[in-house]
Amino acid sequence: LNHHIAFDSLDVQATYDFIHDDESVDDSEFNATEGTHGTKTLSTIGGYVPGELIGPAFKATYLLAKTEVDATETPVEEDYWVAGLEWADSLGADLVSSSLGYIDWYSWEDMDGETAVTTVAADQAVHNGMLVFNSAGNEGNNDSHNTLIAPADGDSVMAIAAVTSSGERSSFSSVGPSADGRTKPDLAAMGSSVYTASSSDSTGFVYSSGTSFSCPLSAGAAALLLCAHPELTPVEVQQALKATASQADAPDNLLGWGIIDAAAALDYIDSVSGFAEKEIVPQSAYLAQNYPNPFGRGQGAKAPRSTVIPFQLRIPAQVELAVFNTLGQRVKTLVLGARPAGSYRVTFDAADLASGIYIYRLTTDRGFSRVRKMILLR
Repeated sequence: LNHHIAFDSLDVQATYDFIHDDESVDDSEFNATEGTHGTKTLSTIGGYVPGELIGPAFKATYLLAKTEVDATETPVEEDYWVAGLEWADSLGADLVSSSLGYIDWYSWEDMDGETAVTTVAADQAVHNGMLVFNSAGNEGNNDSHNTLIAPADGDSVMAIAAVTSSGERSSFSSVGPSADGRTKPDLAAMGSSVYTASSSDSTGFVYSSGTSFSCPLSAGAAALLLCAHPELTPVEVQQALKATASQADAPDNLLGWGIIDAAAALDYIDSVSGFAEKEIVPQSAYLAQNYPNPFGRGQGAKAPRSTVIPFQLRIPAQVELAVFNTLGQRVKTLVLGARPAGSYRVTFDAADLASGIYIYRLTTDRGFSRVRKMILLR
């Protein structure tokens, strides 16, 4: 990642370079080719320069992970990517935008949703509650088989194709189906001549092409939906985006369900009857990520030793909010008893606890149960 004015107001919670094993993703100290891709893709989703560029999720909180070795393409990069995914999950990420992919040591037949290392990890992440958007690939068309890249072949991963400004498929955009016959890609967004930050001029902008840019645009749309409705599950977000895309009635293996329409997806979510038709049932409660996270004096002398855990009840319920260590041992019960419907913010003071990862769990007598992770640093 290179410095740019598009990132001046970006809210970055944490960063990690899994290649050099440090917390800096600033590539100014490395050769000039590093940081190019990340600068452009991050500006696409989160850049903010009024009058020039505004990414769809410019007010989101970001975790930045560097997992790619620019000069080479080797299998260890998949391990870096998986490590980055686990790191993001441990910090409570809701959504991953991944503008990369792997095919060099795989064949098209391996794009079956269960072979590639990153594909298996990405699907597991979605099953754990984290949305994963990935570029479909820039391998073009092949009349005899797919040209996907992992982890875009995952059955729970949103593989994003690219279109031009006129809505036509970009010629470089990878196609499906997956090797096991599923419709891929899933969705499409503009990927030809996308306006992005320049990686060589901290105040300049350039036009960039690739599914690397349609992916963050789509992920940004999903982030907007989660902002409006944080209670949504990954499946519900995926369903809303697919149901309102440009060719939802006739998905194919070129653009999937079609070009995203974020406004239509939000209208779809807000329509109770629309969701009812799709058998999506709102949950009776919602447990949010604690903030700050990580927390504790290890974040700095002035950092708080406490954190706030928000949750919502849509109907009255008997509630238990408890904290556990990684051995499953209960370390504190924060809430226990009947609560009316409403929004709550519970302060957790960890002054007597050691550094580490802790799990907090919200359960109700209405059948709701959800856990999240938080990190205490001493």
